[in-house]
Amino acid sequence: GSNVPFRESRYYSYLMREISLLKGKVPENFETVSYFCEKAVKNLESKRFLFSLVMREFLFFQSLHRGEHLFVVDWEYAEHGFPPIFDFYSLMLNEAAERHRKGTYNEKYLRGIQDAFFSRNKRVAAYSEELFGLYKVDTYSAYWFFWLFVIDQLYIHAETDHYLSMKRALSSLNEVKSNESFYRRNWLGSGV
Repeated sequence: GSNVPFRESRYYSYLMREISLLKGKVPENFETVSYFCEKAVKNLESKRFLFSLVMREFLFFQSLHRGEHLFVVDWEYAEHGFPPIFDFYSLMLNEAAERHRKGTYNEKYLRGIQDAFFSRNKRVAAYSEELFGLYKVDTYSAYWFFWLFVIDQLYIHAETDHYLSMKRALSSLNEVKSNESFYRRNWLGSGV
């Protein structure tokens, strides 16, 4: 990985391409996407971060254990120069969302977000503390990277025209935008 200023990162250039595509794919919700992107960039642009090879959609079943070795499969959406914290978010969100059996697809996704990152989830808090140091990201920056992760998920699904998954990400972003102060206060159970 490389430690570079946010605006000089390969990821920032990729993010601008994502936003351009999303403007055409989700025009009715683009204001919400733009809101999170602009706020995140404003809060991250003056800082340096670690960027590396990232799967972007990293689910537990994509890892195989053979003895003491761990093999990761399905690198379809992988990119170089991305925030490694995205894979942590993907793993934790997938695990949290899988625990919810009732509700719509959108409701289960939002509850997964809330349970993993906006409650006192001891497991996520423990991993966060360790990984944020490793990834050279402070808790406040991690909050903004989380919303960029959700936008990245939206982009992946928009690029493949997977409308149900697009809708769940947009629904969550719209919900959070309407009550962002709650989410800031509860980020990782302690707030930013």
